[in-house]
Amino acid sequence: TEHFYRVPRLADPTVTVKDTTERAKLGLRTTYDLPVLLSMHFRAGGQASRNTHSFTNAGRTTVTVEKIKYAPYFGAGLSIWVGPLMSLTADGVVIVNDVHDWRRTEYQGTASLALNFL
Repeated sequence: TEHFYRVPRLADPTVTVKDTTERAKLGLRTTYDLPVLLSMHFRAGGQASRNTHSFTNAGRTTVTVEKIKYAPYFGAGLSIWVGPLMSLTADGVVIVNDVHDWRRTEYQGTASLALNFL
């Protein structure tokens, strides 16, 4: 994820700030088939993330790379078969960044269309 900012009210209008966050997840997922073309899945694992902060002023760039942070995640989803080889899936994932401060918890939702050839 990248974010660019123009910093207002500075003497030099060429000042830019760029934040880039890299994330990777590793975990397990289990699927349960439900009656009538439905399946439900549950997942849990860990997420690693790292932020890179770049500040440019008058052509000089300062880059700060934060250390890698690890956080557990868990989630669930539902799939609906819409044909013999196609399914629609909706997922929700909760990433617990700090077990002592639940306000830092992230929530991610996804929707997908899958083609299943096997």
